Amino acid sequence: MLGWLWLKSFERAEVRNLNRSTVTASDYTLRVQDIPADSTEAELAAHFAQVTGETVAAVHLVYSNAREIGLYFKRGRLMRRRFNCVQRIRYERTAERTSGKEHKGAQVRVVNRLLQERDELTTLIHMRDEEREQIVASKPRAIEAFVTFETEEAVLKAVGEYQHSWFRLVCCCYPDRLLFKGLRLRVSQSPEPSTIIWENLDVPSRSIFLRQCLTTGTAMLAILLSVVFTFLAR
Repeated sequence: MLGWLWLKSFERAEVRNLNRSTVTASDYTLRVQDIPADSTEAELAAHFAQVTGETVAAVHLVYSNAREIGLYFKRGRLMRRRFNCVQRIRYERTAERTSGKEHKGAQVRVVNRLLQERDELTTLIHMRDEEREQIVASKPRAIEAFVTFETEEAVLKAVGEYQHSWFRLVCCCYPDRLLFKGLRLRVSQSPEPSTIIWENLDVPSRSIFLRQCLTTGTAMLAILLSVVFTFLAR
């Protein structure tokens, strides 16, 4: 446990050193959570420009399209299987032309089976495309936003505006000027785009917390059991 705490503190120190020596997209961008589902880029840009008094360069909304992204992954796996099947068909037909008569009957059966598999995969791909078109036709809800400023100072100012003590967050002391459409926003500096798993952004915060508790508890239990078995082995 002490080693883990030391590694965490060492990691934070290294991250700070790297951030001082490099300029990245996250230095100019905020991650805004708990936004209303009907939010627009223009409304968020106007809100943060008013809060910070700085110019907003761009706003990008994140929509609840995890299901659509999942369909793209499934379609990609089907396309790979179909490609391999087509290549196998070509191979078997080439072998059929060069082999003797005693093997042609078996190769014809193999080719027919592969042709049937190819047709089934093609049908599944069309079904995935139709399902994806239905999802695209329905308007998804906005779940998060990434607000990009023209200066790093504006990002720090915005994060500072939304950092309040737990007392102000729990009690009725939350500044009205920070409310967006009557709702409180969660504002933090954006992570690097390359580290974001976009389909996971649609997972609710409560679900993330429960999963973190489960994994942490499992890890602690495994450590405890290993310590117990080590002492028992002695």
